[in-house]
Amino acid sequence: MPIAARLIAHLATTYAMTFLHRQTFYAICDDHDRQHIERTVALTRTFTTWQACDIVTEARERCGAHAMFPYNGIAGLAPALDGAITAEGDNLPIR
Repeated sequence: MPIAARLIAHLATTYAMTFLHRQTFYAICDDHDRQHIERTVALTRTFTTWQACDIVTEARERCGAHAMFPYNGIAGLAPALDGAITAEGDNLPIR
């Protein structure tokens, strides 16, 4: 796959994650669907953090050594995402 196509695919994923996050964040929760909402939140968090990790890795690889300079803002994203992935224990859903 050409480099530009990979980056465009990651951009599309980023938009999809934004829409998913907003839909999940603004979901109205009452007692009868609480478990469904909690499950959706957990799966959304899992999906977005792992996808973000892949996207940041791809962006860092495409930028080369320039990605390691702090002023580009990419260097600090990977450790921050590692923290988000492990912040509340195992981020993989249990089936």
